[in-house]
Amino acid sequence: MGSDNSKKTFASKIKYYMEENEVTRKEVMKELNVKDSTFSSWCSAKKMPRMETLKKLAAYFRVDISDLTEEKDPDTKPCFHLTEREKRLMSYYRKLNNTGRQKLTERAGELIALGFVEKSQDKPDEEPREE
Repeated sequence: MGSDNSKKTFASKIKYYMEENEVTRKEVMKELNVKDSTFSSWCSAKKMPRMETLKKLAAYFRVDISDLTEEKDPDTKPCFHLTEREKRLMSYYRKLNNTGRQKLTERAGELIALGFVEKSQDKPDEEPREE
């Protein structure tokens, strides 16, 4: 499935999104329930995953399937930017099992209910200051 160019594009994109999200191949393989040999064939541009797996992978990285399979204009900017803190939080979240993810989400809701919210959504995320 897929031309040599699309396989090469996918291989470079999966590596890019793994690095960008600070996840290991082992973590991605576990999430997708795929064998090392299958994952290796994707990363070496020998094979492409099936559409069902592409959908799971896109959901995992929170991108469109086209972001994994198509070359894009380098000047095209993503629709949002994650701060280093947000990337770290996403990395932690993705390492949790479903129960841990549910508990983290519940705890975040509790913090919001307690008033731990930004006064303005337009402010950039700043690192906490030592006082």
